[in-house]
Amino acid sequence: MGNEDVEHFDETLQRMTAMYFPKRPASKIRQYLRETAKPADMTVEDYVARLHQINELIQFLPPPNNRMTSHELREIVECNMPSSWQKKYDESGQDYDWLEELVAYFRQLEEAEKPNDAKTKWCEHHKSHSHNTNECRAKNKAPEEANFIDMDVTETCYNIELVRALADFGSSRG
Repeated sequence: MGNEDVEHFDETLQRMTAMYFPKRPASKIRQYLRETAKPADMTVEDYVARLHQINELIQFLPPPNNRMTSHELREIVECNMPSSWQKKYDESGQDYDWLEELVAYFRQLEEAEKPNDAKTKWCEHHKSHSHNTNECRAKNKAPEEANFIDMDVTETCYNIELVRALADFGSSRG
């Protein structure tokens, strides 16, 4: 490939970028992240990990594409937690300067809200802690009503519990 080809390619790429990317995409992403609450089914740890992942990808957008500072990430985390957690944070009188401290605080709130009986439940049919065998609708169905998907669900639940157990094992060792 000749030097002219490379220059032509670069010029074409710049034109396509200008045509198809929104203006200042990194700033639009920042704004979106400031306005998007943590999903209820996502843990604080997973939310912050996704935020860091997005932050790393910002550098690959057209300029200006500076990654967010730790202070910006901290502000995003603080304002996107559930409102009840934000209220508790405000009432606590704490004012964490570091993202890690704030995340640790919200993790404690998250842990405190988890139902205490989650590990006391166990379904033999699904190999899961989400309900007990007596509550199991799939096991209590008449055989003619049973669905072939139940086997896939059982295997999926088992795999999820296995991954959780391995993660718990790994965290208890370290």
